[in-house]
Amino acid sequence: MVGDKINDVKPIIIEKFDGKVNFTLWQRKIKNVLIQQDLQHAILEVEKKPTETTDAQWKRMDVKAKSSIELHLADNVMLNADEDMNAKETWDKLEKVYRGKTLFLKDELLNLRMEKGGNLQDHLSRFQNCVANILKVDVKYEDDDKALLLL
Repeated sequence: MVGDKINDVKPIIIEKFDGKVNFTLWQRKIKNVLIQQDLQHAILEVEKKPTETTDAQWKRMDVKAKSSIELHLADNVMLNADEDMNAKETWDKLEKVYRGKTLFLKDELLNLRMEKGGNLQDHLSRFQNCVANILKVDVKYEDDDKALLLL
């Protein structure tokens, strides 16, 4: 029956990561792309080639994995990945730069406090700025959640 074969996988289209969308979701999608291509070993925590893989096969897997990652990056983000990095180094560098940014923005919002006797308008402005920055990285907060954070 047509479509039952594992090799009949349709092409996967994933938006290029531009630093503005949610990095964690983009990273999960790319990891799944690498799994579909059987290249996930190149980015795993254990940076060892599988025992049945030759050095030449491992090098080819690494180059293909890095290529798959870079093809899903906008130009401004690709500048963070040096050309001489392997797939794992590229993966880790992107994670360090962009996952940290998302966590920092959330932390900034969660720790925002109005100082006693402070100006309410200044506090609201800082709050709205934090929310706007988080929206740029595609983290969504419901109005109810934003109201609770503001209080």
